[in-house]
Amino acid sequence: MHRVVNKEEKRFLLSTPPRKAIFLLILAGTLFTVPYLVAVHPVISVSYVVGFNNHVALLLFVAGIAAFAVLCGGKLGRLSAIDQKLPLTSLALASTLILLLCLGRLAHHSIGGEAKYSVNRLQMLATGLKPYRDFEYAYGPLHLYIPFYLSKIFHSSVVTGYFLWWTIQWIAGTAMLWFVIRQIDLPISRRKHLFWVLLAIQILNLHGQGIAYTPVRTIGSAFFLVLLFELRRGRWNSFFFVVIAIMAIVFALGISPEQAISVSCGLIAWLLLSRGQKPFLLHAAILAVLIGAIALAFTVVYHLHELDTFLAFRDGSLALPLLPSPSVVAYSLCLYRSSMHTLS
Repeated sequence: MHRVVNKEEKRFLLSTPPRKAIFLLILAGTLFTVPYLVAVHPVISVSYVVGFNNHVALLLFVAGIAAFAVLCGGKLGRLSAIDQKLPLTSLALASTLILLLCLGRLAHHSIGGEAKYSVNRLQMLATGLKPYRDFEYAYGPLHLYIPFYLSKIFHSSVVTGYFLWWTIQWIAGTAMLWFVIRQIDLPISRRKHLFWVLLAIQILNLHGQGIAYTPVRTIGSAFFLVLLFELRRGRWNSFFFVVIAIMAIVFALGISPEQAISVSCGLIAWLLLSRGQKPFLLHAAILAVLIGAIALAFTVVYHLHELDTFLAFRDGSLALPLLPSPSVVAYSLCLYRSSMHTLS
């Protein structure tokens, strides 16, 4: 793909692709080595055992994104290729492939390592125990109650209900990924290639059958933010936009706390960055209502103890060291790519 670097871009340190590549390689080397050099607070986690400081890794990652965006001047260069939309046929093919893979995995009649945790919690729920109070659960209530009631509807075991919900999550998550790649407001000339690469990386998690490792949890927050951006750009009624935004936050809380945090932070940051929109008072009112709704939603789930496990992880409990896996590299590059567009 041919890139054109204009005179304005040459003023910035990272004005050419080789410079950007060198910067990212240096940053990657720093990100995967420096956290091992900083002491880790004693906690029960793999990171503590190997001496990897996740807090330092997070700070380096965020600082790297900011530095990369600033040094590029918020520009990636104009793309000479025409921006292409992702066809509906890609979604149809991908959904069919995912369904076949899910059925093929289920044909083994074995419960994957990642699924055992959620199946065990479903069995506790079936005995009448209350989630978050009577037993620990790290994810949102939708991952418990939907498969539980699916088992009731179809008069099956909770294991069957779980795997039905797991399959639905994979198909729905694939559709979410397709929508994000299709609609994201970036000059991408090869959306089809990007979609299949990201889906292929996601499929690596299918074998473990973990409900928390489906595309819904991976791409869900991005899906909601892109959807809300499209609604706002389409001049939808402000009341309707606020209602959909609140529903997105509530649904994200139903999936997992960190997903809701991502949606909330992304939504507020976007509205703050676009504060120059007219009329100003209406924009400020929307922002105030959403901040209030977010505060209320998190207060409610806090008192329901949904955040207990999440808060227990703050000190690094059960943390894992960051590894240069295909998914980590791919999604990190997407974040760096997006940071340019945000500044521009």
